[in-house]
Amino acid sequence: MTATSQMLSVGVRTDAGRVRDGNEDRYLVRPPLFAVADGMGGHRAGEVAAGIAIEALADHLASRLDDASGGIDGEALTAALELANRRIFERAEGDGEKRGMATTCTAALVVGHEAWLAHVGDSRAYLYRDGALRQLTEDHSIVGSMVRERILTPEAAARHPRRHVVLRALGHRDDVEVDVQEIELHDGDRLLLCTDGLNSMLESSAIAEVLGSLVAAEAAADGLVAAANAAGGEDNVTVLVVDVGPASARARPAVTPPPAAAGLLARLRGLPARLRNGAPR
Repeated sequence: MTATSQMLSVGVRTDAGRVRDGNEDRYLVRPPLFAVADGMGGHRAGEVAAGIAIEALADHLASRLDDASGGIDGEALTAALELANRRIFERAEGDGEKRGMATTCTAALVVGHEAWLAHVGDSRAYLYRDGALRQLTEDHSIVGSMVRERILTPEAAARHPRRHVVLRALGHRDDVEVDVQEIELHDGDRLLLCTDGLNSMLESSAIAEVLGSLVAAEAAADGLVAAANAAGGEDNVTVLVVDVGPASARARPAVTPPPAAAGLLARLRGLPARLRNGAPR
Protein backbone atom coordinates (compact mmCIF):
# COMPACT_ATOMS: atom_id res chain seq x y z
CA MET A 1 0.00 0.00 0.00
CA THR A 2 1.22 3.51 -0.79
CA ALA A 3 0.12 6.99 0.16
CA THR A 4 1.39 10.48 -0.65
CA SER A 5 0.74 13.71 1.25
CA GLN A 6 2.51 17.07 1.84
CA MET A 7 5.72 15.90 0.16
CA LEU A 8 5.61 12.55 1.94
CA SER A 9 5.74 9.21 0.15
CA VAL A 10 4.64 6.22 2.21
CA GLY A 11 4.93 2.46 1.80
CA VAL A 12 3.54 -0.10 4.22
CA ARG A 13 3.58 -3.89 4.33
CA THR A 14 2.39 -6.36 6.99
CA ASP A 15 2.75 -10.14 6.97
CA ALA A 16 2.16 -13.05 9.35
CA GLY A 17 5.64 -14.42 8.71
CA ARG A 18 6.62 -18.04 8.18
CA VAL A 19 5.79 -19.48 11.61
CA ARG A 20 2.69 -17.78 13.08
CA ASP A 21 -0.80 -18.74 11.90
CA GLY A 22 -2.27 -15.27 12.37
CA ASN A 23 -1.09 -11.69 12.25
CA GLU A 24 -1.55 -9.68 15.46
CA ASP A 25 0.16 -6.58 14.08
CA ARG A 26 -1.86 -3.52 13.13
CA TYR A 27 -0.90 -0.22 11.50
CA LEU A 28 -2.24 3.24 10.79
CA VAL A 29 -1.55 5.33 7.70
CA ARG A 30 -3.44 8.60 7.89
CA PRO A 31 -0.96 11.28 6.82
CA PRO A 32 0.49 13.05 8.67
CA LEU A 33 -0.13 10.36 11.33
CA PHE A 34 1.46 6.91 11.18
CA ALA A 35 1.70 4.04 13.67
CA VAL A 36 2.49 0.36 14.10
CA ALA A 37 1.29 -1.89 16.94
CA ASP A 38 2.29 -5.45 17.87
CA GLY A 39 -0.34 -7.20 19.98
CA MET A 40 0.30 -9.82 22.64
CA GLY A 41 -1.96 -12.14 24.63
CA GLY A 42 -3.64 -15.52 24.31
CA HIS A 43 -6.93 -16.39 22.58
CA ARG A 44 -6.07 -13.96 19.76
CA ALA A 45 -6.32 -11.12 22.26
CA GLY A 46 -3.18 -9.53 20.88
CA GLU A 47 -4.88 -8.50 17.67
CA VAL A 48 -7.72 -7.01 19.74
CA ALA A 49 -5.28 -4.95 21.83
CA ALA A 50 -3.39 -3.73 18.77
CA GLY A 51 -6.65 -2.82 17.05
CA ILE A 52 -7.84 -0.84 20.07
CA ALA A 53 -4.56 1.09 20.11
CA ILE A 54 -4.84 2.06 16.45
CA GLU A 55 -8.52 3.00 16.84
CA ALA A 56 -7.75 5.13 19.91
CA LEU A 57 -5.05 7.02 18.02
CA ALA A 58 -7.42 7.74 15.15
CA ASP A 59 -10.36 8.59 17.43
CA HIS A 60 -8.43 10.95 19.69
CA LEU A 61 -6.74 12.83 16.89
CA ALA A 62 -9.41 12.67 14.16
CA SER A 63 -10.75 16.20 14.55
CA ARG A 64 -7.26 17.68 14.70
CA LEU A 65 -6.16 15.72 11.63
CA ASP A 66 -9.10 17.21 9.72
CA ASP A 67 -8.26 20.73 10.95
CA ALA A 68 -6.00 22.45 8.45
CA SER A 69 -4.50 24.53 11.28
CA GLY A 70 -2.97 21.41 12.80
CA GLY A 71 -2.73 21.35 16.58
CA ILE A 72 -1.19 17.89 16.97
CA ASP A 73 2.13 17.54 18.75
CA GLY A 74 3.94 15.18 21.10
CA GLU A 75 1.56 16.00 23.93
CA ALA A 76 -1.46 15.05 21.83
CA LEU A 77 0.21 11.79 20.73
CA THR A 78 0.98 10.96 24.35
CA ALA A 79 -2.63 11.59 25.36
CA ALA A 80 -3.80 9.31 22.54
CA LEU A 81 -1.60 6.43 23.73
CA GLU A 82 -2.74 6.98 27.32
CA LEU A 83 -6.33 6.71 26.08
CA ALA A 84 -5.44 3.51 24.25
CA ASN A 85 -3.89 2.10 27.41
CA ARG A 86 -7.05 2.76 29.43
CA ARG A 87 -9.31 1.23 26.78
CA ILE A 88 -7.20 -1.93 26.51
CA PHE A 89 -6.85 -2.34 30.26
CA GLU A 90 -10.58 -1.85 30.87
CA ARG A 91 -11.51 -4.26 28.06
CA ALA A 92 -9.17 -6.89 29.49
CA GLU A 93 -10.52 -6.46 33.01
CA GLY A 94 -14.06 -7.02 31.76
CA ASP A 95 -13.33 -10.09 29.60
CA GLY A 96 -11.63 -13.11 31.13
CA GLU A 97 -10.40 -14.40 27.77
CA LYS A 98 -8.74 -11.06 27.08
CA ARG A 99 -7.16 -10.64 30.53
CA GLY A 100 -3.48 -9.81 30.22
CA MET A 101 -3.68 -8.64 26.62
CA ALA A 102 -1.45 -5.74 25.66
CA THR A 103 0.28 -4.18 22.69
CA THR A 104 3.29 -2.18 21.71
CA CYS A 105 2.75 1.03 19.78
CA THR A 106 5.09 3.39 17.97
CA ALA A 107 3.44 6.45 16.44
CA ALA A 108 4.81 9.31 14.38
CA LEU A 109 3.34 12.64 13.38
CA VAL A 110 5.23 14.11 10.42
CA VAL A 111 4.52 17.75 9.59
CA GLY A 112 6.85 19.51 7.20
CA HIS A 113 10.36 18.94 8.48
CA GLU A 114 9.34 18.09 12.02
CA ALA A 115 8.28 14.76 13.49
CA TRP A 116 6.95 13.83 16.89
CA LEU A 117 7.33 10.24 18.05
CA ALA A 118 5.35 8.54 20.83
CA HIS A 119 6.42 5.05 21.81
CA VAL A 120 5.65 2.19 24.21
CA GLY A 121 7.07 -1.34 23.91
CA ASP A 122 9.63 -2.90 21.59
CA SER A 123 8.40 -1.86 18.19
CA ARG A 124 10.84 0.67 16.77
CA ALA A 125 11.36 3.91 14.86
CA TYR A 126 14.51 4.42 12.81
CA LEU A 127 15.89 7.32 10.79
CA TYR A 128 17.81 6.57 7.59
CA ARG A 129 19.82 9.59 6.44
CA ASP A 130 22.76 9.85 4.03
CA GLY A 131 23.42 6.12 4.08
CA ALA A 132 23.34 5.77 7.88
CA LEU A 133 20.62 4.13 9.99
CA ARG A 134 19.89 5.37 13.51
CA GLN A 135 17.46 3.79 15.98
CA LEU A 136 15.31 6.55 17.48
CA THR A 137 13.36 4.59 20.11
CA GLU A 138 14.43 2.44 23.05
CA ASP A 139 13.09 -1.08 23.48
CA HIS A 140 11.03 -1.44 26.66
CA SER A 141 12.09 -5.05 27.08
CA ILE A 142 14.37 -7.20 29.20
CA VAL A 143 17.01 -7.47 26.50
CA GLY A 144 16.64 -3.77 25.67
CA SER A 145 17.54 -2.94 29.26
CA MET A 146 20.48 -5.33 29.10
CA VAL A 147 21.77 -3.67 25.93
CA ARG A 148 21.53 -0.21 27.52
CA GLU A 149 23.44 -1.53 30.54
CA ARG A 150 26.00 -3.08 28.16
CA ILE A 151 25.33 -6.56 29.47
CA LEU A 152 24.39 -7.67 25.94
CA THR A 153 25.39 -6.51 22.50
CA PRO A 154 22.56 -5.68 20.08
CA GLU A 155 23.55 -8.74 18.04
CA ALA A 156 23.32 -11.04 21.08
CA ALA A 157 20.03 -9.43 22.13
CA ALA A 158 18.46 -10.36 18.78
CA ARG A 159 19.11 -14.05 19.58
CA HIS A 160 18.42 -14.00 23.34
CA PRO A 161 15.72 -16.50 24.46
CA ARG A 162 13.90 -13.75 26.41
CA ARG A 163 14.01 -11.18 23.62
CA HIS A 164 10.20 -11.12 23.36
CA VAL A 165 9.62 -10.29 27.06
CA VAL A 166 8.29 -6.71 27.10
CA LEU A 167 8.47 -4.65 30.29
CA ARG A 168 6.21 -1.79 29.22
CA ALA A 169 3.20 -2.04 26.91
CA LEU A 170 -0.25 -0.55 26.42
CA GLY A 171 -2.75 -2.42 28.61
CA HIS A 172 -0.31 -4.00 31.08
CA ARG A 173 -1.38 -1.59 33.84
CA ASP A 174 -4.03 1.04 34.39
CA ASP A 175 -1.47 3.74 33.59
CA VAL A 176 1.49 3.89 31.26
CA GLU A 177 4.65 5.91 30.72
CA VAL A 178 4.99 7.06 27.10
CA ASP A 179 8.33 7.99 25.56
CA VAL A 180 7.94 11.08 23.39
CA GLN A 181 10.45 13.04 21.33
CA GLU A 182 10.63 15.62 18.57
CA ILE A 183 13.09 15.28 15.71
CA GLU A 184 14.07 17.51 12.80
CA LEU A 185 13.82 16.00 9.34
CA HIS A 186 15.65 16.82 6.13
CA ASP A 187 14.59 16.36 2.52
CA GLY A 188 15.69 12.87 1.53
CA ASP A 189 15.25 11.40 5.01
CA ARG A 190 13.55 8.04 5.36
CA LEU A 191 11.61 7.31 8.56
CA LEU A 192 10.98 3.64 9.36
CA LEU A 193 8.41 2.31 11.84
CA CYS A 194 8.42 -1.45 12.39
CA THR A 195 7.37 -4.24 14.71
CA ASP A 196 10.06 -6.50 16.15
CA GLY A 197 9.43 -9.14 13.51
CA LEU A 198 11.80 -7.08 11.37
CA ASN A 199 14.72 -6.31 13.68
CA SER A 200 14.61 -9.75 15.33
CA MET A 201 15.32 -11.26 11.90
CA LEU A 202 17.63 -8.65 10.36
CA GLU A 203 20.65 -6.84 11.76
CA SER A 204 20.75 -3.06 11.41
CA SER A 205 23.28 -3.31 8.58
CA ALA A 206 20.88 -5.45 6.54
CA ILE A 207 17.97 -3.07 7.20
CA ALA A 208 20.15 -0.16 6.08
CA GLU A 209 21.16 -2.03 2.93
CA VAL A 210 17.54 -2.51 1.86
CA LEU A 211 16.61 1.09 2.70
CA GLY A 212 19.62 2.36 0.76
CA SER A 213 19.07 0.17 -2.28
CA LEU A 214 15.34 0.57 -2.99
CA VAL A 215 14.31 4.11 -3.86
CA ALA A 216 10.50 3.82 -3.73
CA ALA A 217 8.95 3.69 -0.25
CA GLU A 218 6.62 0.85 -1.24
CA ALA A 219 9.51 -1.19 -2.68
CA ALA A 220 11.53 -0.63 0.50
CA ALA A 221 8.66 -1.83 2.70
CA ASP A 222 8.13 -4.90 0.51
CA GLY A 223 11.86 -5.62 0.43
CA LEU A 224 12.25 -5.45 4.20
CA VAL A 225 9.34 -7.84 4.81
CA ALA A 226 10.64 -10.24 2.16
CA ALA A 227 14.10 -10.13 3.76
CA ALA A 228 12.68 -10.83 7.24
CA ASN A 229 10.73 -13.80 5.87
CA ALA A 230 13.75 -15.06 3.95
CA ALA A 231 15.74 -14.95 7.21
CA GLY A 232 13.19 -17.21 8.92
CA GLY A 233 10.07 -15.10 9.41
CA GLU A 234 9.69 -16.20 13.02
CA ASP A 235 7.21 -13.46 13.93
CA ASN A 236 4.59 -11.21 12.42
CA VAL A 237 6.29 -8.28 10.68
CA THR A 238 4.99 -4.84 9.83
CA VAL A 239 7.05 -2.18 8.08
CA LEU A 240 6.02 1.43 7.45
CA VAL A 241 8.39 3.64 5.44
CA VAL A 242 7.89 7.42 5.23
CA ASP A 243 10.03 9.38 2.77
CA VAL A 244 10.39 13.11 3.35
CA GLY A 245 10.64 15.79 0.67
CA PRO A 246 10.19 15.83 -3.10
CA ALA A 247 11.03 12.80 -5.19
CA SER A 248 14.19 14.52 -6.44
CA ALA A 249 15.54 14.46 -2.88
CA ARG A 250 15.09 10.74 -2.48
CA ALA A 251 17.91 9.45 -4.67
CA ARG A 252 19.91 7.12 -2.47
CA PRO A 253 23.66 7.68 -2.17
CA ALA A 254 25.93 4.89 -3.33
CA VAL A 255 26.80 2.98 -0.16
CA THR A 256 29.23 0.11 0.18
CA PRO A 257 27.34 -2.39 2.34
CA PRO A 258 29.08 -3.95 5.34
CA PRO A 259 29.92 -7.66 5.07
CA ALA A 260 26.84 -8.68 7.08
CA ALA A 261 24.56 -7.05 4.50
CA ALA A 262 26.49 -7.63 1.29
CA GLY A 263 24.49 -9.55 -1.28
CA LEU A 264 21.16 -9.22 0.56
CA LEU A 265 19.35 -7.65 -2.38
CA ALA A 266 20.86 -10.19 -4.78
CA ARG A 267 19.52 -12.99 -2.61
CA LEU A 268 16.09 -11.37 -2.53
CA ARG A 269 15.99 -11.12 -6.31
CA GLY A 270 16.72 -14.83 -6.50
CA LEU A 271 13.75 -15.79 -4.35
CA PRO A 272 10.48 -17.05 -5.83
CA ALA A 273 7.96 -14.26 -6.40
CA ARG A 274 5.73 -15.49 -3.58
CA LEU A 275 8.59 -14.97 -1.09
CA ARG A 276 9.77 -11.67 -2.55
CA ASN A 277 6.23 -10.36 -2.10
CA GLY A 278 5.92 -11.64 1.45
CA ALA A 279 3.07 -14.02 0.60
CA PRO A 280 2.42 -16.82 3.11
CA ARG A 281 3.41 -20.35 2.24
